[in-house]
Amino acid sequence: MSTAIAGGRALPRISRLFTTPAPGALPVFGRTAPMVVFRAPRGWGKTTTAAAWLRSLGDEHTFDWLTLTRETAEPEFTALLSASTKRLCGATGTHRPLTPDGRTEHRWLVVDNLHLVTSPSVDDALVDLATSDEYLHVLVTSESERPIETLAEVEADGLVCRAPELRLTGAEVQTMARALGITMGPETAWHFANEVLGWPALVRCLLLAHDDSWPLSADARERVCEYVEILARGSAADSTIHDAMRIALASRPDGEIMRLLIGHDAGPTNELRRLRSDGFLGPDGHLTRTVRDALSDALAETDPHAFRQLHSALAHWYERHGSIGRSLEHAARAGDEAHCRALLRGSWLEVTAHDGPARRALAVADRSDPDGDTRLELLRARLQPEGGPRPASRPSVESTRIELEWIVARLGAMDSPSSVAGMTRQATAHADLLGDAALSDRAAATAALTYAAYGATADARRWLAGSSAPEADALRRAASLLIARDTLAVDPHPPADSTDSTDPTDPADPTDPADSTGVMSVAALSDGPGGSDRSDMSGGYDMSADWLALLDAPVSAGLPRAQSTGAPSRGARVVALQRHLASIPRRESFSLVTVETLATLAAALIADQQFARCHEVLTEVMPTHPALRTARARLSLCLGDARDALVLTEHRPGGEPEPTPRDNVTRALVRACALVRLDRSGEAAAELEHALLIARAHELLHPFRLVPTADLARIVRSAPRLRELMWWGELDRLDTALTPTPPVPELSQSEQRALTLLAEGMPLAAAASRMFISTNTVKSQLRSAYRKLGVHNRAEAVARARELLLIPPRPRPGADSVELLDGIDRRAG
Repeated sequence: MSTAIAGGRALPRISRLFTTPAPGALPVFGRTAPMVVFRAPRGWGKTTTAAAWLRSLGDEHTFDWLTLTRETAEPEFTALLSASTKRLCGATGTHRPLTPDGRTEHRWLVVDNLHLVTSPSVDDALVDLATSDEYLHVLVTSESERPIETLAEVEADGLVCRAPELRLTGAEVQTMARALGITMGPETAWHFANEVLGWPALVRCLLLAHDDSWPLSADARERVCEYVEILARGSAADSTIHDAMRIALASRPDGEIMRLLIGHDAGPTNELRRLRSDGFLGPDGHLTRTVRDALSDALAETDPHAFRQLHSALAHWYERHGSIGRSLEHAARAGDEAHCRALLRGSWLEVTAHDGPARRALAVADRSDPDGDTRLELLRARLQPEGGPRPASRPSVESTRIELEWIVARLGAMDSPSSVAGMTRQATAHADLLGDAALSDRAAATAALTYAAYGATADARRWLAGSSAPEADALRRAASLLIARDTLAVDPHPPADSTDSTDPTDPADPTDPADSTGVMSVAALSDGPGGSDRSDMSGGYDMSADWLALLDAPVSAGLPRAQSTGAPSRGARVVALQRHLASIPRRESFSLVTVETLATLAAALIADQQFARCHEVLTEVMPTHPALRTARARLSLCLGDARDALVLTEHRPGGEPEPTPRDNVTRALVRACALVRLDRSGEAAAELEHALLIARAHELLHPFRLVPTADLARIVRSAPRLRELMWWGELDRLDTALTPTPPVPELSQSEQRALTLLAEGMPLAAAASRMFISTNTVKSQLRSAYRKLGVHNRAEAVARARELLLIPPRPRPGADSVELLDGIDRRAG
């Protein structure tokens, strides 16, 4: 017997992991046919299913099982087939033994993995064998399509079970669970099938872990890893498993990465199609986390040298392409101490947005004795690497200066406002302790910017008064702009080179609501003085550079100002903000300046009544951030959906960034407006009172400019106790300083229907026929819609109605589908 080809009179010995047959296949084998063919991808459970069915046939059935485990030529297979036939039927082929009760035995010749036989002509020999004796049956399993499928049905009256797709459905997982005595709900069953790509063998691994909970336990994941490792060790020559293990090292491989990992130059399409057909890729064209981790661990066990080498190559590739987080992750997994230290030193501010990879890279870098680098010391103290926190070193001028840089970069990234405020207080205490006047001045300016960025305006003013050194002028200017924006005051520190003539006596420009959308808008994002150059960034989105661009900006779009020829128009602001948004790399976390950019763009789009674009912006990026959920709620208010605004502003404990004082005030105001529109005046008054108390404590006036003043006035009329709280500072001027957003035109149902049909490209006569009205009636409805929308032709009417979400938006090609084979998730964050 060959070491690669096993045969014998007994059924194969099957591991306990694979004792449950695949559902859906057994019912096909409902009768004893001369020939049975079972084709399915690897991992489907062909061997298990065939063995389970044969065991169920009774003692009058005997078997000879021939398992092929390597490619086999026709002469060798013919010899093996002849030996199996002799074992079953005797030397003459006519021996028919009887059972003890006198019944003739049925003999089964099983050929497992027929796809490994290189010649298709052997299929005819198997069919001839099945038709030569009514008591001799042939059962064949195969991963690929072969002529025997057609021959079995046509010539041998056989049964053919085909499973062209590997995936199990949730209902099939429930069936398998019941066979093992496990009760599983449909949602959990769907999760089980989805997490391991529907592989029957992997689903069985999870079920046999006796764990029907979700998410998967560590034991269940370990079983999946064990199975994949067994598969990898037993398939050393198989190119599919070989490639899958390497592709699993990258979370989102594109064509260039695939060529780096598997060495193919023909492009990724065919490779990914082959991997998907073999069940290694999910419906979206990617590996799930569980399967990816299992394949990666299998490569680490079976070929550790290739594992380290490929991770190192990926680390350098991602570094060249500006993805610092992924570069850190792969350098750490490669165990490359030198590369980890180089990445952490060279991009120490950029790594603040990648806590997990940075911790792992620090743990690897610390395997050798650290050299006392101040930046790495700060990273160790703040991130606390997986090896455990290191003892805090005594503060020095250098370490405190580095810590202040860290705070500016950290604003709104992964740290909460309270933790950043704590770091700021600690850094200023260190500066005072060291007795360095310049450092203390910079610390005070940093604290002012920190508190101003979060909307704690009163605290920011106090810190700002303690800084006057020229070296901290940029920090002070940014803090001043933020304070002025939030308090509706005039910029107290205009830049020396500014030609803008701001008159302190003039109110805000009432004709341009976009002016109230925030300081961190065009000023920080245009290509003006101080703008950050992203062309050579090594770590993706550089938060520090964007803050510095904000500091040097000569124009603050959120301040009350006199009209001037240099003031950017509302449309120009929208275009500039959209251009900047497109330049922001999508990643897992964003700085506060990025969140403000998105919120500012949303406010400008709402003011311009570009509701469809606003909805797209707010749902594409960070839709769960408190500030952006509040912006979505404002959009819902503009569209008249107060209930949706309430849902979006509900408190969600845990799982999202800590809201800033500014976020809390804006959220409470939006909720108050939504509640009063739903005639819940008592709750609306409570929300407005909550907003007023926070706003007065932090001197926040700007959020009141983002909600309809008519709604606020209605609440105050219903709750006179709020009058004293309401009219403070310049809040009593809001009703005259802000022009409310024009109401959305109300189209009749027929007008909306007519515009929708025309937007779909339907001619006027066809639209009239579809609506069962005359062409003249449709024309009349369109003229009425033109008048309400303020347009003059059909194209303008369709575009305007889409902007206002009065008709469905234009479908974007591929917006609702995922390209399965390009290997790139273009919507990844």
